[in-house]
Amino acid sequence: MKTVSKLQYAFSSMIITILAVCMFAHYYKLEWLELMGAIVLIGLSMHLGYQFDRTRHYELESEKQTARMSALVSSLNSGILALDENRTIIHVNKEFCRMFHLNENGEQLRGTNGHELFQKNAPLFTDPDLFLQTIRTLYTAHNMSLNQEVLLINGEIYEFDYLPIYVGQHDSGHLWHYRNVTEAKEKERLLIESNMILQNLSSMDGLTGIANRRSFDSRIADEWKRSL
Repeated sequence: MKTVSKLQYAFSSMIITILAVCMFAHYYKLEWLELMGAIVLIGLSMHLGYQFDRTRHYELESEKQTARMSALVSSLNSGILALDENRTIIHVNKEFCRMFHLNENGEQLRGTNGHELFQKNAPLFTDPDLFLQTIRTLYTAHNMSLNQEVLLINGEIYEFDYLPIYVGQHDSGHLWHYRNVTEAKEKERLLIESNMILQNLSSMDGLTGIANRRSFDSRIADEWKRSL
């Protein structure tokens, strides 16, 4: 409804303006060609003004969408680093800066070289050369890679995803997504250890501490399969 109202308003304004020009031409006895020229110029200027308003409206909507996405990425609990096709940083969120102990904030890093940032971060990992080689390989292959683990010298474990960005068929950038999975990996390790302990307990006699019938049956089944 908004668009129709704007069109109606523009059309009405143009009609009123043309009538005013006709009255002006009649009063000053302008030639017909001069009158038509004035009307065409007025119509053209109003059309261009309307097109400019539409373009500006789309630009404002695009800016709003970009601001919303930027706010969403900045509030994530994981590190985000976005680079353009020349590996120049276009966005870094607060969590990424915290995870990699960076003194600069996202605004200060924007426009700097992304690969130099990786080189600066490399000493944080137990194998800096392997980390940088992995980054270079992903850049070259330009294929999506998910859930890659890297170990830091402080014992923490980071998991990262690499997603190439395409616009149509053109390479338009790179997106890196880092998560601290140290706590999750520790819980996973404890769960595996607990399961192994329970499995051992279920295979032992509680009184004598030697293998029970369940262990015997399991061992017999394994040996039978191996002998076939």
